[in-house]
Amino acid sequence: MPTFNEIIERAAACGYPIAENEFVITKQNPAPTLPFACYTRVEHFTGSDDAVRIKTTDGAIEFYTDRKPSAADLKKIAEFEKKVFFDVDYTKSQNFIREENMTQTAYDFTIKEKVRKG
Repeated sequence: MPTFNEIIERAAACGYPIAENEFVITKQNPAPTLPFACYTRVEHFTGSDDAVRIKTTDGAIEFYTDRKPSAADLKKIAEFEKKVFFDVDYTKSQNFIREENMTQTAYDFTIKEKVRKG
């Protein structure tokens, strides 16, 4: 199973702008054009032995496209899924964001890793 960072590297390799949590918009750094992605993570640590802990990362990648995804957008979504999540179980949901005139396709997934202490 891949690490959380490997999943994010796969997403970045698809060539779309990607940011953790949100894009910071300034005059010098305008908002990216669609499509783009954002990701979040929540990490849980369990295991109390002296050598190894288990890190469970609940991750989400949100892929944003035009308001009504065109055939080209649907193809981009399918390619994104194939390249990023080919060996990861995930839950997919899609929401229309009226205020932003865009569609969000969200992928929620969980990664478990052994982490050495020390």
